[in-house]
Amino acid sequence: MDKLSSFFFIQRKEDGLPDIFRRVRLLPLYSFPHFKDFNLKITEHKNRFFVHLDFDAFFAQVEQRDNPNLQGKPVSVGSTTGEKGIVMTASYEARAFGIETGMSTWQAKKICPSLISVPCYGPKYESVTQNLMRGLKSFVPDDCIEQYSVDEVFVDISPIVKNFTEATEVAKQIKQKVRELEDLTCSIGLSYNKSFAKMATKFQKTDGLSVVTQEDKEKIIYPLRVKKLWGIGHRIEKRLGVYNILTLRDLAKANPAALRKEFGINGIVFQKLARGEDTSGIFK
Repeated sequence: MDKLSSFFFIQRKEDGLPDIFRRVRLLPLYSFPHFKDFNLKITEHKNRFFVHLDFDAFFAQVEQRDNPNLQGKPVSVGSTTGEKGIVMTASYEARAFGIETGMSTWQAKKICPSLISVPCYGPKYESVTQNLMRGLKSFVPDDCIEQYSVDEVFVDISPIVKNFTEATEVAKQIKQKVRELEDLTCSIGLSYNKSFAKMATKFQKTDGLSVVTQEDKEKIIYPLRVKKLWGIGHRIEKRLGVYNILTLRDLAKANPAALRKEFGINGIVFQKLARGEDTSGIFK
């Protein structure tokens, strides 16, 4: 390989990026909506339409885009050598071998000897993200856009649509805009609240578009395992399992007092999210 794809990066003048390396914000702005973020005047959103964009294997996709030699091959972004380095993200070709984010580079290469590891180049990814944020502003005002992390964005498209048919069309236009601006794919979830939109993004990977309406809740959301809910990891999943709460239907119909006793106010938050009662809005 003659060049790493990071060498193809040409900074745009309007990006305002510093000349020195700037650390990429990997972690989300918050783990999940908090009780104080809910609009307690309503039970659930009515006539609201939230889009969640997840740029597919973002860092790896950018590197594959910029270097044809990487396309169709297992690629990881992060440390390139050593036992202490980790995989920050991996292409879907690499994930097919079982390589996951957070895995050591040494372990990843043991699993997949053909893995191509490239260094993380923060300014390039930030430049791409900033350009995509500008593109989203052609659809809605800035106060309707929430950059949740470097590769995830929430967009409230309620001001420009009246129903899910129109909202789905706008979501398709957003996907096209992403492709036009940066030649990248993204998966999109569309729903009447942010939590369901975020879950829906995972339904069709990659380059997918999934919609969850109020009528779809019991058919699509309720059968899912509790770990699919925003904010629930393996440890909380195990604690819920002690109470035989295994699916989101179980969580939605659980005793609120028992949830509050075991998890504090977050127990109530989890139940509201499972019920589709996430009334939080766009955070700025």
